[in-house]
Amino acid sequence: MQFQKNRKGGDGDQHEEKKVEIVIVSTAPQTTTKTTEMLNKNHEWMKLPISHWIWGGSSQENQKGGGGSGNKPGQVPMTPDGKYTEKDLAQLNNYIREAENIAAEKGLSPMYRQKKPVTQDDMLKPIAIFSLGEGFTNHPTRAGGRGGNDETKAIAYPVGDLLVPPGLPPIVAENSRYANATRSGIDKSLSKCRNLDQKQNMRRIKLDFSNILPLYSGRWADSVGLDSFLHILKQHWKYGDLLYINSAQHDPSIEEILNTPDCFLFGLIPLFRHDHWTIVFIDHVSKIIRYLNSQVVDESTPRIQIEPFKRAFPGYSHSLFTKSQQRDNNSCGIYLLIFAFLFLFYTDRDMDQVTQTLVDRFRKIVVLQILLHFLVLRRN
Repeated sequence: MQFQKNRKGGDGDQHEEKKVEIVIVSTAPQTTTKTTEMLNKNHEWMKLPISHWIWGGSSQENQKGGGGSGNKPGQVPMTPDGKYTEKDLAQLNNYIREAENIAAEKGLSPMYRQKKPVTQDDMLKPIAIFSLGEGFTNHPTRAGGRGGNDETKAIAYPVGDLLVPPGLPPIVAENSRYANATRSGIDKSLSKCRNLDQKQNMRRIKLDFSNILPLYSGRWADSVGLDSFLHILKQHWKYGDLLYINSAQHDPSIEEILNTPDCFLFGLIPLFRHDHWTIVFIDHVSKIIRYLNSQVVDESTPRIQIEPFKRAFPGYSHSLFTKSQQRDNNSCGIYLLIFAFLFLFYTDRDMDQVTQTLVDRFRKIVVLQILLHFLVLRRN
């Protein structure tokens, strides 16, 4: 079993991009002619990985856990001998104890109790190994879930297990996002649906203690942290088996996403370009594509990033901009997560009213929720 290196999160210093006429999707100059030809030749362009469109032809990866001996924004500071700082370790152990206390307050049954503090030697030990597609086929419905046909059951943990940051009202189980959703027309027995489920299940993600540190204040969240929290949201959503989430760490094709309408109600697609996270939401029920970018430098980036999805779903309406804009250079990944949280459990209006203060509070929620779910409760 192999795992990809996690992609670097964060905003970095985004480069100003020239405004261009959107004729092609790729921004890589060396692929311009080839890309134009492929767009005009059948549907070959759909078979290219998302990275070809979003990152200009090559994926960007970083070493696990951030790095370097410096303490630049978004990086995990290391000691001169390559170890994690005692301050970070102490904060991690405090978070673990807080997650254990939350489990007790909610009356949940912990599967893990910390007997000794996490040390340097524990940082790369796996907390969980999961995929964004597993756990939603051929299993009984859990409390709070909703069953499908004989072969597919939604596994949903009680929505009350989710942590809500100060500043947001309690989650309403029947919100407008899926109040009128239906399983009618969704047949998970179709070969394309089985193929999609299989592809998602094969994309394995390994979460260890070192992946928690990039989520700390002032740092860039990386792909493992993003995938971990998105997986938790999916497992608490009553239509989790009908929610397609493209892993932030892996790289499917547009062709794969094109096959989702017969198998999924909604799609969440994290995107990564120029050291900056953005996200696309696809609502197959209302036929809407919503693109959210928390730091728009110029209008060309949103148009470039949404173009392949517009081509894949030509009958869908689309939205490019949001008033929710970050005020720092390191919280884009956390914005992505709170956008996903609000998309699933709140409303579009809430997504357009996200403040930097709310996002700063949400950082801690993300850390505690990941530790609560994967470590304390041992839910994969």
